[in-house]
Amino acid sequence: MPDEPFVAFIEDVTGGGKTEAALVLAHRTLAAGRARGLYVAMPTMATANAMFDRLAATYRRLFQAGSTPSLALAHGAARLHDGFRRTVLPIDDPSEVVRDGDADDRDQSGPACAAWLADEQRKAFLAEVGVGTIDQALLAALPAKFQSLRLFGLAERVLIVDEAHAYDAYMSRELEGLLAFQAALGGSAIVLSATLPETVRHRLAAAYRSGLGNPGVTFTVEDYPRVTLVSATSVDEAAKLPRPEMRRQLAVERLPDPESAITRILDAERSGAAVAWVRNTVDDAAEGAERLRVCGIKPTLFHARMAMDDRLVLEREIMNRFGRNGDPARRPGTVVATQVIEQSLDLDFDLIVSDLAPIDLLIQRAGRLWRHPEREARPVSGPRLLVVSPDPQGAVEADWYKAMFPRAAWVYRSHARLWLTAKHLFGRETVSVPEDIRALVEAVYGEEAISGIPIAFERNLNESEGESGAQRSVAASNLLIPQKGYGGNHVGWDAEVRIPTRLGEKQTVLRLAWCDDDQIVPWSSDPDRRRAWALSEVSVRASRVSGSLETARALQRTVALRDGWTRYDEDKILLLLRPEVEGRWSGTVLDGKGAEIKVTYDRREGLRFQGNGG
Repeated sequence: MPDEPFVAFIEDVTGGGKTEAALVLAHRTLAAGRARGLYVAMPTMATANAMFDRLAATYRRLFQAGSTPSLALAHGAARLHDGFRRTVLPIDDPSEVVRDGDADDRDQSGPACAAWLADEQRKAFLAEVGVGTIDQALLAALPAKFQSLRLFGLAERVLIVDEAHAYDAYMSRELEGLLAFQAALGGSAIVLSATLPETVRHRLAAAYRSGLGNPGVTFTVEDYPRVTLVSATSVDEAAKLPRPEMRRQLAVERLPDPESAITRILDAERSGAAVAWVRNTVDDAAEGAERLRVCGIKPTLFHARMAMDDRLVLEREIMNRFGRNGDPARRPGTVVATQVIEQSLDLDFDLIVSDLAPIDLLIQRAGRLWRHPEREARPVSGPRLLVVSPDPQGAVEADWYKAMFPRAAWVYRSHARLWLTAKHLFGRETVSVPEDIRALVEAVYGEEAISGIPIAFERNLNESEGESGAQRSVAASNLLIPQKGYGGNHVGWDAEVRIPTRLGEKQTVLRLAWCDDDQIVPWSSDPDRRRAWALSEVSVRASRVSGSLETARALQRTVALRDGWTRYDEDKILLLLRPEVEGRWSGTVLDGKGAEIKVTYDRREGLRFQGNGG
């Protein structure tokens, strides 16, 4: 470890122990007196919740015995996480730690967070250990309110960025800006990924060094797994031997259509296997689950378009069933999920079926396949990844991907990269893990990768590459620059909610409610009215919902409805639900063109649009 601020890159297979290695390195930095704590930045709220639960049992080992460090969770729904709420001390006395269960029984070894740190997301950066979304950290490099408070906290902490491959061009450029600030203020950082393209590693390292006044960096080691340490005066790279139990031969097979996927899932479930079918949109996942039900099985549907209250319950159920400590008797069955399943969730399946996605995401999904090597009895002969994909061989047309996946075509815009993924992945019968991982990633994202794409994809490639370049430019114009101070090139300061940490289509928040004796009540039954409304929220694309006729009428009819709503909730839309049959509820919203359409909601299925694309 360098005797100066550093950025470390830890690249290893999914489940290879990257988080544990990062915590060891962070602990050494703390022991050397060069940091006071750490912040773990995750790509989503779900992954942040999972990491918080994971650290809650161990984080005190990073500090001296008898000390009382705080563990804080930082994202927009942190106070909705029951585990975090139970750790918040009722008084600002860190010696009184509340154990789950009896509030009068004190446990000095359990997780705890002082109340003054828990009442605001930004204060999590002052806790000894913080876990949250990457967005909360990125706001430290943007002209957002309380930016300097976040930056002050991060500078004294080791910033650990997990799943660094998961960010688009806009967020990657923001991350570069954040690393430059971390370096300029003398802080260290650790970047984790199983599938980090070489160009991204170089940009992040150069950005960190730019904060030290020495932006140049050269890498020479191409091995995988590997660890890279970059400081102001040195660049140290080392190839690492993978853990023997992580080596494996992963069989890969192309399926020509979703019908073939259903057939293989039915066969696997009948054999008693735990199966995951990962689809690229919520509507595709819902349709896939519905088609499996018609075939006589009962899949679990897992996606983000459901009330937070129901989603948290489902997350726990899936972790308890398919996690490391899951009950073997409950494992058989199928989960149909979206991308929420592919990152930082310690899940283990016997078979994974996936729609075609970029190579790095397919590798992440495959990381949930035979993930726990200690599991002995499996009903299938070996790890196998089945990918529903059009054929990359022979002549292809511009709609090669869109014809099979019309919805996902708008999620993954670079169809040329998808074709490269299919070409190189299906060009081999098996993938040797970890030996083939680096080559596969560079075959799709490397500088020479695009030289062999079909002419049909040239326009799509130009458009997607241009969009990525535009995203980086927008991010650069938003970022603060350490060397320029607060008089830099940013356009001005604004409230946090209006500073974009992510680009993409604007989201509309629906608040689910129902009538009880003519009183409108939130979907969640939490006794805290404000928390109940927050737990009743569902986010959807703004183009799909523009409003609700019920919102204005209800707000005029009852003052009680406003109890629990704040000024930050003014743009949220009330969706009043009425019971139908078998746990299904329905209501109406206005679509993007102002037409009234029907929606349905089910605690296990989430929100569905009727007659408007599923």
